[in-house]
Amino acid sequence: MRLADDLMEPFRPWVDHAVCQLNDQLNAGQDFDLDRKQKAALVAVLTIDLQSPHGASPMQVSMDRLAQSLVQVFLNARKTMELPGPPLAQSFKPSR
Repeated sequence: MRLADDLMEPFRPWVDHAVCQLNDQLNAGQDFDLDRKQKAALVAVLTIDLQSPHGASPMQVSMDRLAQSLVQVFLNARKTMELPGPPLAQSFKPSR
């Protein structure tokens, strides 16, 4: 479980940002229930295009590449993991 937590950390800021935006749009500071629309907004975070050595790729692809690169490091096929770069400006909309 700890390894999974470590692998998700590079992506955490974008998920946290999406949750903060939802909180701001809803009852700020109050508990809220996630409905279908809000869950879809959270899942859409996986489609944010992140920069990578391969060009822009959706976050989900970047996650797969990170996991695959870790396996390659364990197998001594490469020395470093492929970490994601920042999102492309047009795919990431900062909150107001």
